[in-house]
Amino acid sequence: MRFERKTNFEIFDIIYKKEFITLIFSLLNSFFSKKTPKEPEPIPNIDFSEPVGLPMICCFNSEQITPLMGVCGTPSYPFDIYCNIVVKSKPKDGIVDIREIDSLSSSKSDTKYFSTLEDFGSFIFDDIQRNSPHELKGWTIEACKKHTDSDLFRPSTQLERIRWNGRTELKNSGGSHHFGVARYLISQGELYPGGTQIELPIFERYIDSVFAERAFKDWHYFIVHEKVLQSIQQIYEREDFNDVSMCRISLNNKDNKDRIIAVNLKDIETNFRRQNLLDELITASRDETCNTQYRNLISKKCIDMNTLILDALVLQQKNDHQHHYTFTD
Repeated sequence: MRFERKTNFEIFDIIYKKEFITLIFSLLNSFFSKKTPKEPEPIPNIDFSEPVGLPMICCFNSEQITPLMGVCGTPSYPFDIYCNIVVKSKPKDGIVDIREIDSLSSSKSDTKYFSTLEDFGSFIFDDIQRNSPHELKGWTIEACKKHTDSDLFRPSTQLERIRWNGRTELKNSGGSHHFGVARYLISQGELYPGGTQIELPIFERYIDSVFAERAFKDWHYFIVHEKVLQSIQQIYEREDFNDVSMCRISLNNKDNKDRIIAVNLKDIETNFRRQNLLDELITASRDETCNTQYRNLISKKCIDMNTLILDALVLQQKNDHQHHYTFTD
């Protein structure tokens, strides 16, 4: 076999072509590698050691217990949408049986341990019997009616019904003790003078499904302790945290340290850090079953408001025909 001897020029040409091809492949590889998203390191676990401080439901906090009611101050986006999920209707005159009123809006007593107005009234009545028996004449069923008519059922008093949990609350500014005792005495078989039917303005709070759908399309809302929010702020860089908004929820409690945060769902499939945060919040909220009656929320460390509101919307549809009053107009 005969080999042809190549000149120096031909050898140089071959080497040049090989280097050129290698360079092209290197550039192409570099270009496409930039297009491939690099998965960041997973964020550290968020500290969920502090539970949400919502109180247990009692006979004086149907509204206060409800994290759906709104946020403190003038809400900004996206909380302006969230605040429109719950709607308050205009009051209309109606008739209600006082035995069906679930709670009052205020009292001077520490009422958080009483689940019903009958329990509260029993405690007051027993205390008077034990410590001030000479005052019992001021706590007969007749005396209680007189006090409630003047102190409780004023022209400005209204009844609120929360449609998603079916509870009714009297918006009072006094008379809680006598009304509680009246409810206790009625439960013991005493007759309420003039009957238990009363007429007063009634308004309703309910969930607007259109606003709920609009709010949940782009945002996922959670209620957490402020320490959780602080740990999220420490984990996230400034540009990442722009995708997470926060606002203080309104629970008529100056010492309330619960915060509502909203995670932006836009392009979340390609935002690994935001997806990781969302997964951690959802996981923390599932430590216990969501309770739309709000009785056990005190022990939860994170509340998934999207799930809670949608569950409440289902309950609202079931409860809409189970109220204990009639409108007169």
